[in-house]
Amino acid sequence: MFYPEGKFAVLTADVIGSRKLKDRSLSRKQIEKAISELNTVRKAFIVSKFSLLRGDEIQGVIFPPQEAIVMARFLRFYLKPVRVRIGIGIGDIATEIDENNPWNMDGNAFHRARKALEEIKISRQPVTFINSAEEDFDYNLNVILALMDVISNRWTDGQWEAIHTYEQMGTYQKAAQVLKVKPQNVAKRCQAANWKVFSEAEKHVQKLISLKFPTGNEEEN
Repeated sequence: MFYPEGKFAVLTADVIGSRKLKDRSLSRKQIEKAISELNTVRKAFIVSKFSLLRGDEIQGVIFPPQEAIVMARFLRFYLKPVRVRIGIGIGDIATEIDENNPWNMDGNAFHRARKALEEIKISRQPVTFINSAEEDFDYNLNVILALMDVISNRWTDGQWEAIHTYEQMGTYQKAAQVLKVKPQNVAKRCQAANWKVFSEAEKHVQKLISLKFPTGNEEEN
């Protein structure tokens, strides 16, 4: 597949408390199922499919790089109740693209994702960190991501479901039909989760990344 000029994003996730999971074989199956769903639903933005390594690390390659922010949220949704820390690296790929196994690839995007993950390894919360080797830019983005994590870490299962379904269906009415609840219940869950604020922050981060790392095929204003 041809990719326009631009940087890639590598998303590397670490399962929190993997050694303490009661049934590691069941958890592995659950994680693999979640990854499979993500690879299907978000395939338009996935360069190399998300893959599980050693039972506690997940990795995938995304293009354009700004889509990594939404990808991180989708990964967390499908993984529930398993929680992950996520490091995002933006940069180049030095090897041939392996569409089915990102662990066979290399480049500074991978090294930066690993470095980002190491920055948050001590955290016991599902946090997100980005590294593009642009220090001031990364600092500004990570401040925003930290605030977004504070919001999303408080979401209940019902709020996650409401947000995900509303986003996919486009209206509270249609989301309510899928969830088999009243539209006002979907709206209340989204409002209680501060989805509007979170969504605006997410879009802002995406815009900042797209401006900093253009792919070469943006529409001219």
